[in-house]
Amino acid sequence: MTGDRPGHRTRALGLFLACAVLLSIQCTAARKPGGIILITLDTTRADHLACYGSTTASTPILDQFASEAVLFENAVTTVPMTLPAHSSVMTGLNPPRHGVHNNGSFRLKPQFTTLAEILGKNEYTTAAFISAFVLHNQFGLNQGFDLYDDRMGLERPAVETTAHAISWIEGTAQQPFFLWVHYFDPHTPHHPPEPFASKTLGTAYDAEISSMDASIGDLFEALRRRNLYEGSHIIIVGDHGEGLKDHVETEHGFFLYEECLHIPMMWKVPGSGMHRRENQLVGVVDIMPTLLDYLNIPDPETLDGASLKGLISKGESFERKGLYAETLFPFYNYNWSPLYAWRTPDWKYIEAPDPELYDLNADPGEKCNLVAEQPEMVKRLARQLYIHRMETGADLSVPNEESIDPEVEEQLKSLGYIWAGGSNQASFGDSLPDPKEMITYHEHFEKARKDEEEKRYSEAIEEFGIVLKAFPDSPIATLGMGLSLVQANRPKEALVWLRKHLEIRPGNATANEGIADALVQLERYEEALIAYDEAAADQSVATKVIRKKAFALVKMGRFEAAAEQFERLAQEPSPQELDQWSRWAARARNLATYGIRQGAPLEQEFMSQIRSAARFELYDDARRLLAKARGRYPESLLALLRGDVEQMAGRWDSAKEAYEEAEGRGDLSQILFINHAAVCLRMEDPEAAREVLERGTRLAPDPKGQVHFQLACVLTRLGRYPEAIHALNAAIDNGYSNFDRLQQHADLTPLRERSDFQDILSRKNAVRGR
Repeated sequence: MTGDRPGHRTRALGLFLACAVLLSIQCTAARKPGGIILITLDTTRADHLACYGSTTASTPILDQFASEAVLFENAVTTVPMTLPAHSSVMTGLNPPRHGVHNNGSFRLKPQFTTLAEILGKNEYTTAAFISAFVLHNQFGLNQGFDLYDDRMGLERPAVETTAHAISWIEGTAQQPFFLWVHYFDPHTPHHPPEPFASKTLGTAYDAEISSMDASIGDLFEALRRRNLYEGSHIIIVGDHGEGLKDHVETEHGFFLYEECLHIPMMWKVPGSGMHRRENQLVGVVDIMPTLLDYLNIPDPETLDGASLKGLISKGESFERKGLYAETLFPFYNYNWSPLYAWRTPDWKYIEAPDPELYDLNADPGEKCNLVAEQPEMVKRLARQLYIHRMETGADLSVPNEESIDPEVEEQLKSLGYIWAGGSNQASFGDSLPDPKEMITYHEHFEKARKDEEEKRYSEAIEEFGIVLKAFPDSPIATLGMGLSLVQANRPKEALVWLRKHLEIRPGNATANEGIADALVQLERYEEALIAYDEAAADQSVATKVIRKKAFALVKMGRFEAAAEQFERLAQEPSPQELDQWSRWAARARNLATYGIRQGAPLEQEFMSQIRSAARFELYDDARRLLAKARGRYPESLLALLRGDVEQMAGRWDSAKEAYEEAEGRGDLSQILFINHAAVCLRMEDPEAAREVLERGTRLAPDPKGQVHFQLACVLTRLGRYPEAIHALNAAIDNGYSNFDRLQQHADLTPLRERSDFQDILSRKNAVRGR
């Protein structure tokens, strides 16, 4: 055999090294793609997307993406609740293992490793853009993220979340990166924007899905502009679905039927062009192990999910006994039985007081319960569910909820989630009602809650009564009934229900606050102070409760003690709040100095005394002081102050009459015309407000331009924009300098696109230089 020549060996070695380098580059590319983009679709049913068979949905972006990705036709979530489901996405664990079972009253603990933490340790830049308070950073999913953008009120629409994400992509994203974008739009209440609201063939729910779809398109375009789309893993997955009355339930959380468990899930691998539909059973717990497998990163621990890499890349099937699901929501809010499910590719078993078994192939709508006909299948699946729960460290008890701040509670309620405070434990052995039998009472509760929000307290009390007649130990209904009775000024009845609630859920701060409010109505102030302190113990120094305690002290005549409470609030970090609570403290100290029995000796002090008393709702005391002051002070001043008291008391006719008398008696002060106009607006008479303010601009000194500014606001309301611009310029000429307010005041919104309004803003520097 002829030996190799040196040149040949050199070329061969070069070729070998080139191949090795190429292989290394390919391996590195496989390990670290340009990006990993996770898009989670809150409350999105799979069957309401066109790519999953919907005939009414308009989802062109998701449909196009499905044609480029592997679409999983049989994907399910672990729990029909946002925070627990996302915790499963981010940890690869089921709720019994990661410990998050409900929204708001649980937090993902630091000892659980998240996908973001693992990727961050492997040199990925990590960012998340969140669309609802329920995933706020305080609930633990921010672990591992360099940026966790949850800057919002309760929620924000897809278009805003997308804009934040795009700004990060175009200005901050460094490869490799992990980007999570969460969309909340299909969640109730449904207020779809145009043009989606008008164009949808389906419901408002479908229109919000269409709006979300369009924003995903904008996100994809931004990725393409940076050449990040083709080379990235892109995963789109729902967290849970929506009941839409398929099994009576309108929303989600109570049941484990397919309308809430079956979710959309699609996966695009970097640059593969791979696309097909897969019918194998997969779940949200599979996302983390699959990504780690693609990146050759070891799993942090034993995960509940499995890697889908072989299924996605090669169509390889894998054996799966089943997937776990739960909902403890009925128990935490109503003391109804929790539900647990074991889902296989063909069957679903639901553990409940009245257990359920469904053949999902023959009965996809889950209408025919086969428990009686299929006892062996029930036994087999029930055993698999039991074994899984035992293997994941669960037992047959329901985990206790954690304490929750009342402000958080209010925000969750506003998003449609209910919370009634730390639960007692229960087990399957307890005789708890089946949610299937009780769900109609939830509909009554929902109506009661809506009535309460819209201040129809009598109707709310009637609806809560229906729930409580059937279910007297419902924690959420006892609380709702008690709070509605407080609002209806029926304190004795309120105390009965609120104390009953505390027997069920000891230590609930909202119930203690309601008890204190009822005791104030009964003028049992000493007891009220104790109840406020009990509420505040659960909230640290909750602003709302301390303020109420301060007002109770005022009603007791303990003005100095009230001032001390306001000064506690003045320690808040916000300068605006500091100023607000300092003013309240000053009012309380004013009354501590002068009391409410005799008028203050000097005119300016008397004015402060009257207004302070009215601010604290001591209207009768203020009126009595005014009556005693006749002959000591000018009648025009007394009329002005009487107007202020009646305005604060909400007696608009009396206030208007008093202000007219004050002007007739010669009071031409700036505050008279501003307050008189405010009363006219309260009486829904902007034309009268305009007349008052125009008179004020002619007759009253306006050293800081406040009368002209208020006139501009009223003229804008009336659609008289050129006159409003003229009034704003006059306000600035008279010394008005709050340009931030010009840009933020709601009444001036119609002016902001006008060039002459922009001209006014350009005067800012000149005014500051005066």
